[in-house]
Amino acid sequence: MKKVRREGQFQAVEIPPELGLWALHALEDAIQITKDFDAAPDLELLGKVARAKWQRDRHSLERHTTSAVLFAGLAVEAFLNTCGVVRLGSDFYDENCERLEPTQKLVTLVLALTGELVDADDKIFQVTKSLAKARNAAAHPKSGELSWDEAQEKYRKAMKQKDDGGLSRAKRAIADMTLFFREFRKICPDTERWMNPRVLKGDAT
Repeated sequence: MKKVRREGQFQAVEIPPELGLWALHALEDAIQITKDFDAAPDLELLGKVARAKWQRDRHSLERHTTSAVLFAGLAVEAFLNTCGVVRLGSDFYDENCERLEPTQKLVTLVLALTGELVDADDKIFQVTKSLAKARNAAAHPKSGELSWDEAQEKYRKAMKQKDDGGLSRAKRAIADMTLFFREFRKICPDTERWMNPRVLKGDAT
């Protein structure tokens, strides 16, 4: 049997790109777009040129908000993978942990590193689960069949909700990502070296 690696016992590790920082920048770009953007204008009153500009801005807003969600989820999983490789070794981690869901990776790694059990009610578990769900929804959109009545009901509900181009969803993902890193730092303080200080602050500047 092998023991979990401690300080000075691991080789050089290739660190993933700054996905958390990319998530922050994507949200900042989305917020910038919304400063002069009407999310729900009367398109019939817009001229051809104005309508085309609105559509471009709308697509750009959705692209940035979706990017923020995707990169936030990826940042958390990349961090978990880094911790796993450093402490458990590439061979063991790739064979036993790499294909686990993010919440399963979290529970497994915290147990291996600290001997503590993460509960499903813990904040870090909840935000990890939320980020994975949001990332999967953005990365793997699904189609489904609806009856005419179901389609009309879904449309009516959508019309009652404020459409912000995904901005609220992106803000939630960034808040969850920031909370994840802060909570993990409390659990395993020595892992802060792999955390970007600006991501811990939730501020890309």
